[in-house]
Amino acid sequence: MQSHTTPAPHDRTVPVIAPRAMREPDAAAYVGFSASYLRNTRVADMRKAAAGAAIDGPRWIHVGTAVRYLRAGSGEAFAEG
Repeated sequence: MQSHTTPAPHDRTVPVIAPRAMREPDAAAYVGFSASYLRNTRVADMRKAAAGAAIDGPRWIHVGTAVRYLRAGSGEAFAEG
């Protein structure tokens, strides 16, 4: 009985594209911080926003109950808050 094998791909470079909205662990890895740092910054920013102050951390959104961090355009890691 013969086994089927998938031919090896040729030496092609496939670009890795980061999504515009990232999960917390993915966003943390993308910028080199821990997920807990992003989470603590988000909580501190929610308190600042409630008091009417400007926020310091990256922009994030709720998608249902999930939190997603928004990647900025070219050159910047995250969109400013």
